[in-house]
Amino acid sequence: MPKKYIFRLILFHLIFYTSCTLFFEERRLMDRAERLMTLNPDSAKALLDEVEFMMFRDKDIARWALLSGKVEDEIRKTQKSTAWLSTNQWKRAWSYYEKRGTPEEQATILYYYGRSLYRDGNLNEAADEYLKGLEIARQANLYSTAGYICSYQAELYVDKEMVDEAAEKYGEAAEFHRKAGNVRSQALALADLSFCYRMEEKQEDALRILQQADSMLVTIGDDISRSAIKNGRALVYEDMLKYDSAEYFYLKSLELDTSEQNIIFYNLSLLYSKKGDVEKSNYYMEKSSPYLDGFMVSYQRYLLEKSKDNFEPALSNLEQFVEMQDSIRMEQNKNQVLEIEKKYDKAQVINERNQLEIYFQTLLMVSLLLFIAYLALFWLYRQWQNRRIREKQNEIFRLESKYDQLEAELEKKYSASGGGDQSSEEYGAQIRELENLKTTLFDGKLELLKQSPAGKKIQKLSTGNITQNRPLNKRDWEALENLVIKFFPKLYSLITGVIPRSSADLFRLCLLSFFELPTKTEAIVMGEKDEIIRQNRTRLRKKFQMENSPDILLFFRNRDESF
Repeated sequence: MPKKYIFRLILFHLIFYTSCTLFFEERRLMDRAERLMTLNPDSAKALLDEVEFMMFRDKDIARWALLSGKVEDEIRKTQKSTAWLSTNQWKRAWSYYEKRGTPEEQATILYYYGRSLYRDGNLNEAADEYLKGLEIARQANLYSTAGYICSYQAELYVDKEMVDEAAEKYGEAAEFHRKAGNVRSQALALADLSFCYRMEEKQEDALRILQQADSMLVTIGDDISRSAIKNGRALVYEDMLKYDSAEYFYLKSLELDTSEQNIIFYNLSLLYSKKGDVEKSNYYMEKSSPYLDGFMVSYQRYLLEKSKDNFEPALSNLEQFVEMQDSIRMEQNKNQVLEIEKKYDKAQVINERNQLEIYFQTLLMVSLLLFIAYLALFWLYRQWQNRRIREKQNEIFRLESKYDQLEAELEKKYSASGGGDQSSEEYGAQIRELENLKTTLFDGKLELLKQSPAGKKIQKLSTGNITQNRPLNKRDWEALENLVIKFFPKLYSLITGVIPRSSADLFRLCLLSFFELPTKTEAIVMGEKDEIIRQNRTRLRKKFQMENSPDILLFFRNRDESF
């Protein structure tokens, strides 16, 4: 293949490789995010945010979405808020995993997709995705995943105030986690079940479930979860008006974990207010007030002042509570609008990026098809060209056979007549035919010589911009010499008998004589000055004693005896 085509092929692969470096980079970032997910979910999220706008393939986008969901779960464990992906992104990830994902990936993506629909308020659609994910998890015995999906289904039922259905789903979630050996998740699912019992005012059942969950957590030493369970037990006892038991479990919750102590302090303040212990209620309220929202503090102060019959301060605190609550509600609505706008803007960017992806893939595909078509046409052209050369060679072989046959017949006739038949008309016609064949053969071989790669290069030098061309290299000269040996063996012997190969300039000028090039082109081909070429031409004529034949090619044609 010529160098220019090789260069184009290399250039195409370089462009293709450069475009693929985006894919390598995104995979590297996602690999790092996956390693950091548990230890530092915030850093993992930052890496995934960096990946988001540089991907082009469904496979990588689907993996990115799956990792984003897992990172958000890790961040939720620390009770931090985090931006959630748009529903369209989850839908696209599901479209990929539905065809190519494992059952675990499919089930996981479906409950992330369902959660996104739930956040957008599409509860019925979310329920459908949860059902599909649960069915996949059941069939594949993915008990933990099935347990999580059941918990999310229960959230839907709670929102719809379908408490019995929610309780059933929390119980189902606990059973799945039991099968998976996930004690912590099983205990927390039971705690959620107790919340449903509280809503139905089944406090005894709620206590029983919480005691069971507490006992399970003791076996794994999870004090943080146990603290949450004991806080739940305190709330149940408070519902049952058993304030002493509620106080005991609030304080036990504080012993196990202090990360949520401000809420517990506030609950204790409310509890002591109900018990009529104003001093302790005020004490815990002051301890919690620097860390809690102002409206909660205002409400508690309203209760305290009211219990002491201080109606004017109580009214003032109640008014502050109402104002703050309205302000918070307005701020929440504002944030919700901003979040929707943010999701919309992000969806717009994703959509534009998707359009760019389609354009890029189309451009790449068209370029690839054009390149393949170019290679195919080039191959067909070379095949056609080679076929023409073969046909020309076959024609020359046929003419050579005819020439040899005619020459043999003439010699036979000449011998039979004792040399006296040369003046006959028939003999003269055969001699003319023989000369015509010789001319045709010489011209045919000359054409084959010019159609060779080295010959084409020389011809291109003679027709192109010679100021930008380069001399023939050693390999070109060797190829040209081999062709002259093949097509004109006796003429080659004549040349080397007069001009030794050691005289490279004169020998190469002989080879170029077959192309009838102007002096300036010969100078370019040989890398010499025009004057030196003219001098070498004069030397050649003297060597071959060509005073009467200024055209070297004509001289070679007359002296050729290769036939």
